Formats: sequence, structure tokens, C-alpha cells
Amino acid sequence: MHNLLTWFLHSMYEKRHMIVDDITPMLALWETTRDGKRAYDIIIRLCRWRTEWYRETGAFTHHGVDSYWPFKRTFRTIVLSFLPSVFSDALASVLHETFHETEPRRPHGSSLAPLRTSSETRQQLANALEHIGILLDFKTLINSSLDREIERHVLGTCAGVRDMHCLPILRAWFGDRVKGWMTDIFGKERPDAAYRKFEHHMLKVLCDLRISELFDIIVDYEDKTHPLPVLQDLKDCLARTGQRKELVKSLRESTTRRLLQPGAATSDILQQYVSTIKVLRYLDPPGVLLYGVAEPIRRYLRDRPTALRSSLQISSLDDDKEGEGFLFDDQNEPTPIQANEEVYEDYTDPHWMPAANDAEPGFRVQKPSDIISTLVSIFGSKDLFVKELQVAFGQRLLAITDGKYDQEFHNLEILKIRFGDSSLHVCDVMTKDLTDSRRLNQRVQKDSDEELVLQPIIVSHLYWPPMPRTNVQMPGQFEALQRKYEKAFRLQKPDKKLHWIPSMGMADLTIEMDDGREINVSATPLQAAVIELFSQTSLWTVDTLAEKLGKLDITSVALALLFWQGQGVIKDIGNHTFRLRDSVDEAPPSIATAGTNSLDGHQNNSSIGYILPGSAHYDLAPETPQRDFTVYFNYVNAILTNLGPLPVDRINSMLKLVPGPPLTWAETLQLLELMKQNGSIDFRNGVWTLTIA
Repeated sequence: MHNLLTWFLHSMYEKRHMIVDDITPMLALWETTRDGKRAYDIIIRLCRWRTEWYRETGAFTHHGVDSYWPFKRTFRTIVLSFLPSVFSDALASVLHETFHETEPRRPHGSSLAPLRTSSETRQQLANALEHIGILLDFKTLINSSLDREIERHVLGTCAGVRDMHCLPILRAWFGDRVKGWMTDIFGKERPDAAYRKFEHHMLKVLCDLRISELFDIIVDYEDKTHPLPVLQDLKDCLARTGQRKELVKSLRESTTRRLLQPGAATSDILQQYVSTIKVLRYLDPPGVLLYGVAEPIRRYLRDRPTALRSSLQISSLDDDKEGEGFLFDDQNEPTPIQANEEVYEDYTDPHWMPAANDAEPGFRVQKPSDIISTLVSIFGSKDLFVKELQVAFGQRLLAITDGKYDQEFHNLEILKIRFGDSSLHVCDVMTKDLTDSRRLNQRVQKDSDEELVLQPIIVSHLYWPPMPRTNVQMPGQFEALQRKYEKAFRLQKPDKKLHWIPSMGMADLTIEMDDGREINVSATPLQAAVIELFSQTSLWTVDTLAEKLGKLDITSVALALLFWQGQGVIKDIGNHTFRLRDSVDEAPPSIATAGTNSLDGHQNNSSIGYILPGSAHYDLAPETPQRDFTVYFNYVNAILTNLGPLPVDRINSMLKLVPGPPLTWAETLQLLELMKQNGSIDFRNGVWTLTIA
């Protein structure tokens, strides 16, 4: 009987072409349709061939010969010998269908068969593969198919979703769909280790997704009492998957590629750094992740000359809302700045924890605990930070136009706590100058026989930051106001002498035109001096005005003329010559609708804040269509980047090299003014320069 069984099995192998001839058209049909139900029919057909051929082994069993295992091995060999590579794709499509199938279905091509649930379909598929003997051969394919289904679901459910917890939803889906699918395919005896393996894969996919999105999450991060749900999910995933090194590597690469570039503003880099600190502190309180990610940012900022100033701009020193910013740093009370270095571990601290296994060498060194301390530690010295802080504080005071200094005084008290009283003695002198100036103005006004509209701020120049100065000789009534105040001042301070800074301050003016118009506007001293001269003579050239006002540079005077042209007061008649407008009909619509105040609401003449015109629309040639200067913006930026600060004449000559019609001197000045209004360049000391970011 054993010889007969051997002959039977050999005959099966010789007749395998019968199965091939039957299955080949079905495989071709599947390749055409890519229908998972067609692939399912192929597996069922193989199962029927196996059943029919195994029926012939009954005689061997009747005579006590075990034919089951020899037959199973032979049939498996026959099937694997002719199955093409596309069968793997067909089986994968069947697995995909059974994973997503939720409705009862009939076997393909059998409308009379009873309905089967999706679970029954999966169980029959698994039984068929086991019956054929190839279930274990395609175990890797089955596992990889399940991995892909998990990946599709995680990415489809969680990609871009930041305002809800995805992890509980995924775990519920895993327990319902994935575990049910695995039970149907592999049987109820499936070990828990297999479930944990696929659950770990699900968490890894979610963690990979959140790591790839982390840079954008940090960009959009807003400091809130409760962390974003997306960060809570990432923290839970990191605890299970241990992908901390992957997070550090990915975030460092994204930060270097997308942020640490010459074109990025220093303030944006600092703001991203601060948000990175807050996010990574939540994900890893000991700071190992932050230490790995922050070093490239700190090194880059240390080499940027504008980083120190920008670090102050993003702090609460520039915040108008009380109690916000890094001076408080999310604490109930401000605390002193910590030392820049912590070389020794404080083992007496009850909250001390050993460094994590993935901590880099030197991790315990330079570990400030708050935002301000972290920013200070970038530059290595608190003294440098304090000096820049004093300058920024003075500029903040000078920029206030309404006389309300309470918020700045409040900030100063916090700064004293953070940096120490002795470090900010200069700031105390500044605040004293403000209060003394207010009292002095009140006494001068009280002792004067007439109202003094001039209310200067008298500063101790050795303690204040450098102020932009020009040799403007104020004409007419403005010169008379200065002399009148000087006379009253000498009565109060006979041992003191005033030195005016006409490049700073604001003046509230009411201009009465011959045609009955009345224009109320706030202007800088230079702008006020220019319009005062027009009240004496209605026609001026730029050069003559510059000479009359103290041999000023013509660019400063031209900017003042542009301001009044924008208000509809004067008119450009060509050849750098301007005259008063006779009537409102002469003003073009763009100027007539520009409004009466182009200085963003700064209306108090008691301020010394240095504010240039900011929002009026200037038209140097109202009789001709205005040119589109957009194409020239990049050229101007490139010129100032490569050559440094330049006067308008030099920029005009350089722009003549640009293809297209050359810009006139007036058009170049208009281009520069437009760029200044949108913040890309600035005008200082007679030259144009790139804005310090």
C-alpha cells in the first residue's frame, strides 16, 4: 500500500496541469478586473481541487495507511510550483476586501448561496488557505497586509488633525476591527504577543506621523493652559515606542532646513525656539529631547548679530498686555535669572532624576529652567543681555506718545526681580527723567503768563540710548516756541541748558488752506518745519529746503515733502520743485482719500518718539499712471545686502542696470518709501538700509 500511495502522489504531481489549466483563466480575469472577489474565487477553487483529490485517499486510510500528511505536503508543493507571482497581489486584494467588508455578502457568482457575514468570509478564507496548506507560506504577506491597513487607517484618520485625541479612537478601532480580523484569520488561540506587535506598529505609525508634523505643530503652537491633544498623543506614543532619537533627528533636520536660513527673520527663529522649548518640555520634562534639538538653534543665533535685540522684542518687554510674555514665564511670580551653567548636580534636590539613557554628553551642563534664562544663556553673558535690555527699554519709553508709562514701569519692576536692581540702575534714571519732565512742564506752565503748547521730555543723555540727531533748524513759530520754553526753563533750572533734538517728537498741526480746507495731522518736527516754510513761500525746491533747514540731506527733506504731498497740501511740478496746492481739485483721488492722519493715530505732541510717516499713499507724478514697483523690490534688497546702506542717488544709479525703463530719481524715492512702509527697509542718517530683523 505504501508503494501504491507513492504512485498516487506522483500521479497527482504529473496531473498538476489540470489545476493550472483551470486556474490560469481565473488569474487572467483577476489581473483584468483587480477584483478581490475574483481572487477569493481562485482560493475557493483550489480548495475544491484539494477536496476532490483527497477523497481518493480514502482507500489508503481504510487499510491503515496514514495518507493525510503525505497528501497535504504533495498538494502544497503542486500549488506552490505553478502559482505565479501575481497570486500574492491577488491574495493581498482578498485580505484588503475582507478587512474593510462590513456588510453580509454572497460568494461571487452564486446568487442562490446563503448570505455570509464578513467574519464568516474571513474564517472561510483562512480555512481554505489552511486546507490548501499554504497559510504559513503567506503568513508574512498576511502580516504585511495588516500592517498596511493599519498605516492607511492611522494616516487617514489622524493626518493634520490636532484638536482631538486620536489615540483613544485608534485603540478602540484596533480592539474592534484589527483584533476581530486577526481572530478570524489566525484563530482564537492567537497569542497576546501578536496583538501587542500590531498595536506597537499602530503606535509607531502615529508617532512617525506626529514627528513628521512636529515642526509645523511648533510653528502653530499657542501657549495654553492645557497642551494640544496632538502633543498628548505623541507623548504617550513616545513612552511606548521609544522613538526619541528619531524625533530629535527629524526635528533637527526640519529646523535646519526650514528655519536656520539667511532669509529667515531672527525674531521668527527666536519665536520658534521658544515654542520648541515649551513643546519639548511637555514631551520630556527632564530636557533630553530639548538638549538634542536646541543646540543647532543656539549655535546659529549666537552667530547672528541681531539675535540679542530680537530676543528682547519677543519677550514681554514688547508686550502691551499685562502679565504676558517671558518675564513671568508661566509662573505665578517672577523669579531671578538662574546662572548660565549648572556644572554640578544637586543631589539634595528631592526632585532630582538621573539622566535618561539617550542623553547626550554634557546634558546636565547649561540647563536653565525658564525661557528668559534660556535666551540669556545663548549669549553666554547676562551683562550683554542687560545692556541691550536698557537700550530697548529706553526706546520703548521714547516711542510712547500718549504719556502713559504705567505698563513700562510695571515691566521695569519685574525686570529688577529677574536681573537685579543694580543691573537696571540706568533704567531707574530714565523713569526718573520722565516723572521729572512731567513735573517741570507743570511748573513751567504754572509760572507762564500764556499757555505753552510745547511739552518736551528732558533726558539725561548719558543714560539714554543713542538718539537719531539731525541739524534741523526749526523756522518761524516753532523756533519761537523753543525760545519761549527755554526762557521759562532757565527760571526753573538756572544751572541747566537745553539741547533740542528736533529729529524726534511729534507735533499736532492744524493747517488752514486758502480754499477753506482745514487739515488736522500729526507730523514729525522736520515735516512741521517744511510746511512752516511753505506758509512763508509757496514754491520750494528740494535743494533750497535742505539748505534752509540746516544743510540737511535731500533724502530726509524729500520724505517730508512726500508726506505733505500725500496729505494733498503740496504738489510736485517737476524738476524737484514743489508748490502749495491752490484748491482741493488739484489733488488726485488717491491723495484726497488718503485721510488726514498718516501716523497711525499718534496725536500727542508731548512725546519724543521718533516716528516716520507710515500709511499715506504717495504719488510723485499724479498726472501720470503710477508704475508697478514690485519687480524692483528684490533688486533693492540685493543691492543693500551686498553693498550695505546707500543714499538714494546711489541706489537710483544701480537700478538703471535693471532691464526695462529706468527709474527716475523721484520714482526711486517712491519705491524706497513703499518698501519702508511694508517694513523691509529703513531710512537712517541719510542712507537706506535693510531692516534689522
